[in-house]
Amino acid sequence: MICIDRKGSIDAFLANIDQAIAEGAKSLLLMSCDENDFDPEVITAKLRSLDLPVFGGIFPQLISGSENLVHGSIVNGINHRVDIGIVRGLSDPQTDFVEQIEASYPLLADSETVFVIVDGLAVRLSTALESIYEVIGAGPSYLGGGAGSLSLEQGPCLYTNEGILQDCALMIGLGYRMQVGVEHGWHQFAGPFVVSNVEDNVITGLDYRPALEVYRETIESDIDIHIDEANFYDIAKGYPLGLERLEGPMLVRDLIKTNGENLTCVGEVPVNNQVYILKGDPNDLISASTRAAQSVACGRRMIGVCLFINCISRVAYLEDRFQEELVGVAGVIPDRNPIIGALSLGEIAVSGNACLEFYNKTSVVGAFALDNPAPHPDEQD
Repeated sequence: MICIDRKGSIDAFLANIDQAIAEGAKSLLLMSCDENDFDPEVITAKLRSLDLPVFGGIFPQLISGSENLVHGSIVNGINHRVDIGIVRGLSDPQTDFVEQIEASYPLLADSETVFVIVDGLAVRLSTALESIYEVIGAGPSYLGGGAGSLSLEQGPCLYTNEGILQDCALMIGLGYRMQVGVEHGWHQFAGPFVVSNVEDNVITGLDYRPALEVYRETIESDIDIHIDEANFYDIAKGYPLGLERLEGPMLVRDLIKTNGENLTCVGEVPVNNQVYILKGDPNDLISASTRAAQSVACGRRMIGVCLFINCISRVAYLEDRFQEELVGVAGVIPDRNPIIGALSLGEIAVSGNACLEFYNKTSVVGAFALDNPAPHPDEQD
C-alpha cells in the first residue's frame, strides 16, 4: 500500500506510517521532502519505536505519478520483511567499506534486488558502491539514489530503525527481481580532457592546468558570458562533465560549485580519466527518461510499484518543461502500476554489465516485472 501526503505535514507522515502497519505492512519505505523541515527528534523517536524494518530518506523533492512534490511524504508498505545492511563513514578516508559490507552479506546474499540509498553529499560514494558490487556481486539487480538537501550542507538524511543517519549507505535486500532502465540524454560538447589532479570529488586540474580555467575557457566560447562564482551553477547545470565507460551510458558528473580554481562534483572522479564537457537539449533529456521507462515496461507484465529515481538537477535544467519528463514516463507505465520515487542527489544503477555506479543528471526507472507475461485478468476477453 502507498500513502501520500502532499502538504509536508509531520502528523500526516506519522499517521500514514501507522496506517501502513495497520494494513499489514511487513517493511516500510519512507521518503520525505527536505523542505518539510520535520522535527528530527520526533521522527527519530517514531523510527526507534517500530518493530518492522524501515528504510528511506529525505530528498530534495519526491515523485508521485506525473507530479513532483516540493513538500510532502510517501509511505510505501511492503508485504514482506526486507533485510537491511548499513555502511558507515562514507566520507572517512580510513573507512574499510569491504569489511562492513561483508558483515552484512549473509543478510543480502539471496536478494533478487539490492536497493541502495546513500547520503548524496558524502565524499567517497563511488568507492563505497564499487565495494558493494565487489562483495555482493552481479547476481541481483541494483537501483538507488542519493538523499540530502539542496542546500548542499550535509546532515542526517537516511531513515532507519536507529533514527535518521548521515554519511552512510543503506543496502536493502528485496525478494523480487527488478528490471532497471538507465538513460540521461546528454551529449558530448567538448573534450576529452585529462583529469590531471583530483581529490575525491574536487577536480583541481584538467589537462595539467587549473580545472576552472579550462572549463571557463571552453564554456565561454559557447555562451559569451563570463563565468564567476555567482553564476557558476546556473551555467554549469547545462554543461556537466561526462566519464566514458566501456559499457552502458556515459557517467555524468554534476558540477555544483567552484572553490578557487577547482571544480566540485557530486560524486568522485578518478585521476587520469578522460572527461568530456557535455551539453543538453530539453527534448533529448525528456526522450531519454521515456526510453528508460520503455526499457522496463516493454513486453513485460509489471508487478506492483514502479520506482523512478531522477536527478533534482534535471528539474533545475528543464525548468517549466520538467513536467513533460514525468508525463513521458507515466505514459509508458500501466495505470495499475503506481509510480513513486525521488528527485535525488545522484542516482545508482549498474552501468552495462560493468559495475555499480553513482550517476548525476540521470533517470533511473525500476519495476518488478516478468518477461513473457500472462494476460492481466482485466485484459482477458
